[in-house]
Amino acid sequence: MSKNDNTADPGENSQDGSVAKKPENLPEIDKIKQTLKRKLDEITEKVQSLEESISKIPKIENDEKSTDRTDNKADSSKNSSSSNGSTVPKAIQKSEKRFVLKHVSKDVENLVEGKSYTCDMENHFSVDSCIVLQRSNDHLACFVKIHGPENGIKWAVETKLEFKVYGQNKKSKADTFDYRYEKNESYGFPKFLEWGEMKKEYLIDGSLTVEAHVQLIESSGFSKEKIRKFDESNKDDSDVILVVNKKEFYVLRKFLAAQSSFFKALLLGNFAESKKLKFFTANLLLIRIMSREFFF
Repeated sequence: MSKNDNTADPGENSQDGSVAKKPENLPEIDKIKQTLKRKLDEITEKVQSLEESISKIPKIENDEKSTDRTDNKADSSKNSSSSNGSTVPKAIQKSEKRFVLKHVSKDVENLVEGKSYTCDMENHFSVDSCIVLQRSNDHLACFVKIHGPENGIKWAVETKLEFKVYGQNKKSKADTFDYRYEKNESYGFPKFLEWGEMKKEYLIDGSLTVEAHVQLIESSGFSKEKIRKFDESNKDDSDVILVVNKKEFYVLRKFLAAQSSFFKALLLGNFAESKKLKFFTANLLLIRIMSREFFF
């Protein structure tokens, strides 16, 4: 039997007469593995918490004008003049959750009266939304449709939206509204633009460009979007790859070192503490530093 064979039966002696035993530090290896995973989770939570705090720094929009709308209910079968009681204040805090929905309709002239054209859904900040166009009572109707999560959980999205269409000679038309979505529906302007005016002044080479500038003031019931990603998209900004349970995390050595004395010793020190990892195999922990690879 080989002297270095660590899989010998308990009663079998090696060449030097000693009984071969399983490594006594296996529990320590498991403990270090758990510590690594816990530290990485803590770092991720700290980064997300920090970036969330930054995004909530109040920036008051100066001289904002509120627009009262009573006839902007987006219902393809009827118009409504009632308000939903939106609680968005006149001077609101600017949110970083902003995005633009854009659609270029090349056959808007062929829209059938009373029928809607729904654009492709887009996902922004975990919220699915899209533009809906309709020819209604000789007007161009513009709506934004929002779908909530399909998990049965009660949800709501407080929004501030601005519709824009661009025409000839840099002409444009814009209008805004505030609305709180609490169910899958469309909301907007049933009479955004007269059909004749749209054809005469806003078609460019037969196409109409429509934009919806959306600001998510507040939302609930949606899954939390990961603010910070450690996947391959972060590769160019990282100098260390951690592989834990076959999942790669692209991170910075100095950032990890600042969060944990363990990582500081492991990544920036003389690797004294890293000697504890010498029994780790590749599926437990692999640290690759740029062009070189180290196994612990």
